[in-house]
Amino acid sequence: MASTCRAGADPKTSVVAPRFRSHDVDNLFICDASVLPRTAIGPLCMAVATVATFAAQRLVSDHFS
Repeated sequence: MASTCRAGADPKTSVVAPRFRSHDVDNLFICDASVLPRTAIGPLCMAVATVATFAAQRLVSDHFS
């Protein structure tokens, strides 16, 4: 389901921090359709693939470099 985990800096108004880390659960990263702010008309596969690729690049640069 899309748009169910709002991303943002404030834990009071969002579920996911800007770098895909959950505000409430340690070491939980959310990078699927639920972080998309709006749903697209049609299949979400390309939008989800883009978010996942971007999140993977961020995770590698933040935690494995």
